[in-house]
Amino acid sequence: MIKRISMIRLGISFFIGIAACLFSSCDNELDIRQAYPFTVETMPVQTKIVRGETAEIRCELKREGRYDGARYTIRYFQPDGKGTLRMDDGTVFLPNDRYPLEREVFRLYYTSASTDQQTIDIYVEDNFGQVVQLTFDFNNENEEKEEVQVSKLDGTRKYLFALDDGNVIESVLMKYKHGNSVCISSQVGCRMGCRFCASTLDGLVRGLRPSEMIDQIYQIGKDIGERISNVVVMGTGEPLDNYDNLLRFIELLTDENGINISQRNLTVSTCGLVPRMRQLADEKLSITLALSLHASNQKKRKALMPVANSYDIHDVVDACKYYFAQTGRRVTFEYSLVGGVNDTAEDAAELSALVHGMNCHINLIPVNPIKERDYVQSNKGVIEAFKNRLEKNGINVTIRREMGRDIGGACGQLRLKIKDK
Repeated sequence: MIKRISMIRLGISFFIGIAACLFSSCDNELDIRQAYPFTVETMPVQTKIVRGETAEIRCELKREGRYDGARYTIRYFQPDGKGTLRMDDGTVFLPNDRYPLEREVFRLYYTSASTDQQTIDIYVEDNFGQVVQLTFDFNNENEEKEEVQVSKLDGTRKYLFALDDGNVIESVLMKYKHGNSVCISSQVGCRMGCRFCASTLDGLVRGLRPSEMIDQIYQIGKDIGERISNVVVMGTGEPLDNYDNLLRFIELLTDENGINISQRNLTVSTCGLVPRMRQLADEKLSITLALSLHASNQKKRKALMPVANSYDIHDVVDACKYYFAQTGRRVTFEYSLVGGVNDTAEDAAELSALVHGMNCHINLIPVNPIKERDYVQSNKGVIEAFKNRLEKNGINVTIRREMGRDIGGACGQLRLKIKDK
């Protein structure tokens, strides 16, 4: 009997031990899951500062997962120059001291106390040892300024912005009676291969980060000292080929604490990536979608735009119809007129039939010359005749005013550039 009881006790101890091991294993596994990665995103920050001036740094902590036990701290170190850093609640930081970070959206204010180069490193750390470092440089003499070219024809300004990795992107400012419009790039280079576009000649290097996209607008607004009222994402690159960064850019652009430009004043162009067009429609944003159509039938579109080998012209137009159904926003069709290629009366009739019954607008663009291609503009008489034929078929149509052509800033003329080492 005593032996039997001992055996029972031994068995119970064994199962308790196994359960403890399993519980410990699960607990360790749970601990691993609790350590969710995180990032800290910031709005663009000024790089020039004078003694006594304060630079605002708008920050947002982005967590990949939620765990109530996660705690965050913030500290900073200044390897170059002199200045002070404080939180938006008034807390003045001492170098390398840790301070609790209890909000995901917060602002920091750096006040310069010197005139030379200044660098601050900010560290955000969680209680699992994960660290995100942010570095901000002020008055860096090695930093390259943007280059600006001004059109003698219409005052259009083309900006060349140097990126950290040595690439250069282009943006264009166009002044209208209704306000200032900026055309920005979404990628370094482009892989879509449209035959008449300079942006795609050297292929794609990479997509732009949201901060690099919005910084183009900040820098241009700062240069002219005026508010930017409209933004078109029609520069170098295919925006929907950089989809996630595009959405984050839109979020930043329209935030009431940022530039605060209405979604209705934003236009995003695409050459016709059908799945992404439908995905964008499901986001139910209030932005305008502009499709680079450039042909009235599938055969001609394939000759001008390699993307047509993947998506039939009717599928692309159906995606535009879906976009309107989901958002209520009228779609714009961009149509570059190439002399002797897509500017005939037959083309106008086919185009009218293709978009018949749609709530849309067609923007006719006399193709702009690039040295690597021999495409030529349709003459003015042909362009006007094309426009008239569309109007007689009940189509809303305009001829785009050419701006910045003499500085290579017009539609299709922006191109990839590499900064000289």
